[in-house]
Amino acid sequence: MHRPAATPRRFLVLAACAAIAGCGGGDQTEVSRSAFVARADDICRQTERQFEKVQRTATSTPGQAERQVEALIDVSRQALSSLQELEPPAPLRAPYERYLAARDRALGFLEDGRDAAAARDAPAYLAAKRKVSSELATRLQFAREVGLEDCSRPSLTLGGS
Repeated sequence: MHRPAATPRRFLVLAACAAIAGCGGGDQTEVSRSAFVARADDICRQTERQFEKVQRTATSTPGQAERQVEALIDVSRQALSSLQELEPPAPLRAPYERYLAARDRALGFLEDGRDAAAARDAPAYLAAKRKVSSELATRLQFAREVGLEDCSRPSLTLGGS
């Protein structure tokens, strides 16, 4: 059986298909630094608004403190998850990982505070509150190393006074 010779038109179609498919097996291009920072800062702005809403009401009982801290934990987990889904440009990967690890530690301190409030353990609650605050400067520094503005504002405290 005789196959028809390839025509220039067929080559153009094949070339167009190859161009659309891209080179390198369909790898996506790396997100720009500015697009990455904008997306992360957007997540942090949304998180900040949620923190403010949760912390708007002062707590006066351990049960109220426990519920408020649980709400802060929920907001923090969602924010951390959203931030972890972002893929930073290569030069920002190491500082961004440090920033995410610091946020994760803060989440652990919130969980300690929630547990202390549930146990009606005021000294442990205050200790957790101090830990959240004590690492604030570190979290802010890591955020700034990445170029984040809205993620480098002090906002997270442990519920109640």
